[in-house]
Amino acid sequence: GSNSDSDSDATTDDSGGSNSDSNSNSGSGSTTDDSGSTTDDATSTTDDTGTTGLDCADGLGNLCGNPYDLGGVDEGEAAMSQTTTIITPGVADWFQVSFLAVNRPGGGTPTIVFAQNDNEAYRFDVYTTMPCGGTPASCGEGGDNGQAKNLLEYSFTDDQPDCCSPPDDSMVSWPGTLYIRVYRVDDGGDCSTYQLQLTR
Repeated sequence: GSNSDSDSDATTDDSGGSNSDSNSNSGSGSTTDDSGSTTDDATSTTDDTGTTGLDCADGLGNLCGNPYDLGGVDEGEAAMSQTTTIITPGVADWFQVSFLAVNRPGGGTPTIVFAQNDNEAYRFDVYTTMPCGGTPASCGEGGDNGQAKNLLEYSFTDDQPDCCSPPDDSMVSWPGTLYIRVYRVDDGGDCSTYQLQLTR
């Protein structure tokens, strides 16, 4: 169902995810053969001994208490995260984005989706407060048991004309700043990448 003044919709699947406040990083890999030549490959590096291991460059290094700030998104605008990877299941990347309220109802539809999600290896959770130890935001529709977790898409729609004056002004708050936790839901072990897209 949806809330009477606005609702948060989420798209999820059955694969579930792992929880962690750890950080992860970004990059791509290369493959080197015994002749020393290098070719682009997003999976592994082989050295002269025949050992194969991942070579995904580290990048973000953000934690739950210090999420990577993607800035603000105004109505009609969009923003993107950098393309990055998480190699290990149980590790997460943290982001924050601001959708500042202007006039209610209206003000656009804050939306978070994956612009890129190699092999559908990633999902995300959404929080409305600094998330360390907290629970994900509630969803009027979709989500995982009414919570904004294990998502492929999140949106907030503010379209009820009586939303914002007493006695209905506190039924559903405008999302303001959202915190996003991205994590892998597969077995990991490769350099699959993802990129977030934020629109309003």
